[in-house]
Amino acid sequence: MRSLVADILRKENLEVEELADGQRLLVRIVEAFLPRREARAIDLIVSDVRMPFCSGFDVLKKVHLARYSTPVLLMTAFG
Repeated sequence: MRSLVADILRKENLEVEELADGQRLLVRIVEAFLPRREARAIDLIVSDVRMPFCSGFDVLKKVHLARYSTPVLLMTAFG
């Protein structure tokens, strides 16, 4: 599902970065917001609700608690 969504966004000429699990996503978010980092900014976070190590709800909560203004879209392919 992640690859499908990424491909659709890329076809719209959007830059997409895919991460394999919630822990890597949280690290990437922190890197984007640290001062003087060379990591690219994040304009939108699209996350699965169910991921290894950390759920999409955990990611949403941490983004909110850190007061990042980046929008978060949660989705799932789980029935």
